[in-house]
Amino acid sequence: MRHIKIGLSLLVALLVGFAGMAQATSFSLGNVSGPSVFNVENIKDTGPFLDKIHFIIDPGVTLVFSALVGNYATRHDGIYDLEGTLSDASGVILNGDAVVINPLPYPDREITFPATLLGPGHYYLSLFGHAYTDVARGSPYYATIQFAATPLPASLLMMLTALGGFGLLGWRRSGRAAAS
Repeated sequence: MRHIKIGLSLLVALLVGFAGMAQATSFSLGNVSGPSVFNVENIKDTGPFLDKIHFIIDPGVTLVFSALVGNYATRHDGIYDLEGTLSDASGVILNGDAVVINPLPYPDREITFPATLLGPGHYYLSLFGHAYTDVARGSPYYATIQFAATPLPASLLMMLTALGGFGLLGWRRSGRAAAS
């Protein structure tokens, strides 16, 4: 009787362990030191998943991050609850804005991460959801991740124009003083 209890306990523990398992894939974009575009695609088997896309922004560099993630559902597969977050060591920085596009008959889902200024550091984009497929091919998603140069604020351009004007004015006055 004791062996049966131990066997059932092990079976229950094994089933609970498999029920909690999720697919996980980790990608590294490496060090990002300037404007660039990365494309990532992955195919998920049926079940929950959590994928992380890591990147490092080099010291002394500030970039504008934006991303578009989506999946194309078909009659046989889809990721109907695709979500995403952008995080660093302190926690979540930005939640993606998920929308359903083309809702019938098979809903496609897109997540946009609006332009966000990021300084030097380690970051990761987490993509998660539940994939469904009734054929052997899996459910695909795609991600386009962009890093753009930091735009100069309009006030900085105005200040530089004013400094140039004062420099020109001073140069002209110094030329008149020398002539007289």
